[in-house]
Amino acid sequence: MPILITKPEQLVGFTKDSLKEWSIKNVTIGGSYNSVSKNVENSLAVSNIKRIGGTDKYKTAELVGTEVRQFTGKTSGMILVNGTDFPDGITINSIASKLKSPIMLTKPDILTKISDWSIKDITIGGGYNSVSKSIEDKLKPQNKERVAGKDRYETDIY
Repeated sequence: MPILITKPEQLVGFTKDSLKEWSIKNVTIGGSYNSVSKNVENSLAVSNIKRIGGTDKYKTAELVGTEVRQFTGKTSGMILVNGTDFPDGITINSIASKLKSPIMLTKPDILTKISDWSIKDITIGGGYNSVSKSIEDKLKPQNKERVAGKDRYETDIY
């Protein structure tokens, strides 16, 4: 499914036009009302709206991850990216889709709650400035891979 973005308080014209052009009927909003306001939600001309939002972006990622795991039936994999800078989560999306794995967020040097999932395969998106070596070393799955280039632009082409 495509991921469209908008401003928190105003539905961006391109996003509104895309929803109409693509005849989108069902929308899932990722984030609480501080991310996508009720005003934006009310301005969506669609049949069905679902919202997945936690107390912060890390909890929202966990809730979305749970939905991805239920939807795909794949519960052993996970993508881990820096949650303090949004491009890492966006650029890794195609790999997450291919692997049918949720994208979880962490801080560069602090491992946030990954939850009680039984993870066998982790793909880390970004270099050590994005997800530190100490975070990587704390992860104990059977398979671990890091997707990283010399900068975010080179990482994006993986």
